Amino acid sequence: MRKIADARALDQFAPAHVVVNREGEIVYYSGWTGKYLEAAFGLPSRQLVASARRRLRMDLRHALREAMESRAMVIREPVPVEIDDRVQNIRLTVEPENSPEAEPLYLVPFTDLGRPQSSADPDMTL
Repeated sequence: MRKIADARALDQFAPAHVVVNREGEIVYYSGWTGKYLEAAFGLPSRQLVASARRRLRMDLRHALREAMESRAMVIREPVPVEIDDRVQNIRLTVEPENSPEAEPLYLVPFTDLGRPQSSADPDMTL
């Protein structure tokens, strides 16, 4: 019963996230990642940066590289993500799993900051 309750709490209250390996390949998707990731054109790929929505890719690439080199948590905010005709600012975190006996893995949660803004809104912070 506890596992079911824990899983439901995570689904409802945890931000959308992925886990990637040291090559940047996604090894786990949580629910609701479609807001931040989309299938890239061409052959299927598990590469996180290639799957990221426009304007998220550069910040994601730099944050992943920094976390992999430093083996420390990296946080970027606000990072704008284009979702249809709206822009959602997010907190992008890359957190290394520092387990010496396992392959290095990185948790990448996407945390919304405020509400989406119209991409035509001149007061939007980018």
